Amino acid sequence: MQGSLLPIDGVSWEESVREFLNIICTDGDGITDQHEEMMTFWVDKIAHDLWEFNNEVGTWEDYLYLAWQGIVTNPDNISDPCMLFFITQSEFDNFHKRYINNVVENPKTLDNQKSFNDCMNQ
Repeated sequence: MQGSLLPIDGVSWEESVREFLNIICTDGDGITDQHEEMMTFWVDKIAHDLWEFNNEVGTWEDYLYLAWQGIVTNPDNISDPCMLFFITQSEFDNFHKRYINNVVENPKTLDNQKSFNDCMNQ
């Protein structure tokens, strides 16, 4: 596989994900089962950590929307062929609805909503 990984120090999460997608979709031989497993692991880990940070309101799966939101280039129009291998617009929209219904509108969220929203908007 051609291409090189960017150094970790001083590289943003967005740049790291873009480089990952560039390597596997442009420079490499395409997306493999291993790449899909890596992306799923990242997204699930991010969602689980956000759930814990928000005092475990809802379930960790309710936070998949926020996890994917940090990865996709344009959440309103997921059209990148490489990204579509991992998630479709419909799946993303369904994660958003689940997040709204189970987290945002959950009464337990009101207790810590300010700190959680402040962190997510940084």
